[in-house]
Amino acid sequence: MIDIDEKLTVSELLSQYGKILTPHQAEMMRLYYDCDISLFEIATEFGISRQAVRDAIQRGVKSLKDIDEKLNCIDKNARIMDDLQKIIESVKCGDTASALDFAEKAVAVLEE
Repeated sequence: MIDIDEKLTVSELLSQYGKILTPHQAEMMRLYYDCDISLFEIATEFGISRQAVRDAIQRGVKSLKDIDEKLNCIDKNARIMDDLQKIIESVKCGDTASALDFAEKAVAVLEE
């Protein structure tokens, strides 16, 4: 049984980087992680063994984690979103100096 944190992490990785996987592998992972379909049901749908589905999913998870380790897009996006929220709050309060600081931080993250 997979824990919820791992499931959410893989689902987020799949959303961000799923296009690097083969279409079949991405679909198997989507069914397993996003739709909560069992390995047996996925195997039946694809006409392959349960073990083949499990292996494809494990390889997919490893690929997604490896690419995120290199690109770090999920963390960067979260940091940029946080800075954008702070920009909005600062502008609403009339604090343009803080808004500018947060904008510069967001740009720095994009330039990493």
